[in-house]
Order: sequence, then C-alpha cells, then structure tokens
Amino acid sequence: MKTLCMLWSIFFVLSATPRAHAQTPLRGMYYGSNMFGSARIIGALEELLRITEINTVIIDKKDDHGTEITGERFSKLVRPFKDRGAHIVCRVVTLKDNTWLRGKGSAFALYSRSRPGTVWRDYKGNSYLDPASEEVAAHHVEVTLRAFADGCEMINYDYIRLPSARDGNVSDTKYPLPSKGSSKEARAANMAEKRRVMQLFTKRLVAGVREVEPTASLAVSIFGYACYGREPYVGQYLEDFAGLGFIISCMAYPSHYSCGDGAPNPNTIPYEIYHKTHRKARAYLAEHGITGMFMPWLQGFDYHNINRCGGGKRTRYATDPPHFRKQIQACADLGIDSWFVWPSRAAFHEKGLFLPKGK
Repeated sequence: MKTLCMLWSIFFVLSATPRAHAQTPLRGMYYGSNMFGSARIIGALEELLRITEINTVIIDKKDDHGTEITGERFSKLVRPFKDRGAHIVCRVVTLKDNTWLRGKGSAFALYSRSRPGTVWRDYKGNSYLDPASEEVAAHHVEVTLRAFADGCEMINYDYIRLPSARDGNVSDTKYPLPSKGSSKEARAANMAEKRRVMQLFTKRLVAGVREVEPTASLAVSIFGYACYGREPYVGQYLEDFAGLGFIISCMAYPSHYSCGDGAPNPNTIPYEIYHKTHRKARAYLAEHGITGMFMPWLQGFDYHNINRCGGGKRTRYATDPPHFRKQIQACADLGIDSWFVWPSRAAFHEKGLFLPKGK
C-alpha cells in the first residue's frame, strides 16, 4: 500500500461522518472463534435473537491468534444470524498477532531487547506487532476493508494497545515501562513515546479505511481505567481515540478494577463502576472539547477480582441476572443504550439476562 499523506488524511478523518446506529440500539453478544461450529452455542444465540432484546452478533474477523476469517467461510458463519435479522459487528484483534508474523509480518514484530533477533512473547506465548511500522497499519486497513466487503456493519478493534505488565515482561520490549526511580521527566518521555507510536498507528489506520469507506463505523475496546482518562502504560489515551471518531467500548468489567475503587471489592458494585466509568469518560472528553459515543462491553462472565479483592471469591454475572443488569441500568441512566456482552458459555443460555423482545 502506498505511503499515506498524513496531513491530508488527518483532515479527511476528522471531517468524515461515521454511519449512525442511533435509530436502532445495538445490543450484542460476542461469538468468538473458540466457539465456532458449536451447535449448542449457535442454537442458543439464534434463540436469543428470536426472543430477546439481543439484536447484534459481535464475531471474530481477525481473532486473538491473528487468524483472519473471510470469504465464504465467514459468510457461512454469519448466515444463521443474518437470517434472524441480526446486525453484524466484526471484532478485529490488531497488535496481538501470531499468524501474520509467521509470514511477511515477521519484520514488523516487537522484538526482545535482551535477545536481539528474537520475537518478544507474552506469558502465554503470544507475539505482538510494532505500532510504529507503517506496514502494520496498512495490513489492518486491508483487513478492515475486507471485513466491510464481507458484510460487517461495524468494526470493533481489540488489543489496540501495547502489551501490559500483566501480559508479560514489557521491560524486555522496545517500549518498556518507566524504570523504578526514574525522574519525572524520564517517565514523561517514556509515556510520550508510547503515545506517539499509538497515534501513528491509529491515524494511519483510520485514514486508510476512510479513503475507501468514508462513513465506516469504527469502534475500539479500551481498558476501563483508560476511560477514566488515565493512561495504563499501554499507549491508550481516551481523547486520541475519540478525537479520531472512534466509538468507545469501555471494558469496564468490575472484576478488573482496583480494590477500594468505590468498594472493597468493585465486583460487588457493577452499577457504580459502569456509571462512574462513563461519567468520568464524558467529563474528561468534554475538557478536551470532544463529544464521545459509547458502546461499552458488559461483564457476562462469572469471575473473581483479578486483584484478589474479596479473597478471590468468584462473583456471578452470567448466572445472576439482577446483578448483571445493574451494568445495563447504569448505562441507561446515562443515556447509553447500545452495549456488547463478553459472555461465558453460560450467558448464552441464561435468558433472564435479557429482556423479552420489544420491551
């Protein structure tokens, strides 16, 4: 792909108007590649589409391994849901990638600092792409355009970030964490470099897509604390995404918030966490003169708090409809009526999580 003219592209991005879904709130369930082919899951999702408020399927287009699903295979995967009238939102995992890196993408990986020439891998063995590489953005422009050609109505980009300290030893990457005891200036420079490379990636990505699809609906999944307006050391700045016209999908899962954030165990207060996260996000963007659009991810899986709040006890969401729906109520009270559910398998069968169709 030819080199993008950045000044023109940025103007083009900011002047483009995404396709609107305001008339029909999108209420979706995620259908990941780890579930593909499961007759039980497909049947349960079809039933949810038939009888409940669920009207959208978020499906992996480029999954967590970097595998792209396209053409006739993708058409077959979405056909049962399209036959039910579902909206199709496509999830594209960006900077975490194992598949493309096995081929020509290997030149654009994040490499180990301590072992030159060796691709850096996280604790699970996953590799990541370098967002500073123009070829990485160009590759994802092509993935996105194929997704729209295959019938995706919206793209939701995930792992649109650098690896975190929870992922692996990021000090061994090109973009390490600030060193302990570093000066305020050194820390600021470290953070600025992460922001710079992520801005390069996102501007190139959006500009390239909008050259061909000027009204494309593009969303990003970002950490809950990034939605607070904080920077969680992965290059995610809320205003950078919203300023480019991305729809913001805050992953405000209470199981991932710090102990003492509103309660000793934030898992016990889903209403407060979702309300606070999106209230703070709006206020933060307003300070930057930006009006953001939000389609949050809801926690549809039973899980303990990752910081061990509450002694590591698992909190029920998929199997406790009243607790789960407090997230939806918080969003509704802020006028946010579109949302996506990251489910466990149990959530597909617990119809009480969702309202009957038409209510």
